[in-house]
Amino acid sequence: MPAARREQGVAEWTHAGGATNTLATFTCCHCNNVTIVPPRAAADDLGGFCRQCMKQTCKACASGACVPFERKLEQIEARGRLLASMGL
Repeated sequence: MPAARREQGVAEWTHAGGATNTLATFTCCHCNNVTIVPPRAAADDLGGFCRQCMKQTCKACASGACVPFERKLEQIEARGRLLASMGL
């Protein structure tokens, strides 16, 4: 299986009659959204693979710049500390 289709998690739904649906999932490294992997999906339909951080991305982040979700959180926290130090 190519790296762009490697599943990282599982989503399971239980219906009223007791039947269950189980599908593979992965989490986008850039926006932290969970994407469900349909059983016979082509790699292009799922999103992409970031060659800078070497992880899977969702379709929305596939064509953007490499800004990992953890770095986005660090930038938000740094901005909050700066505004707090300025008394804002």
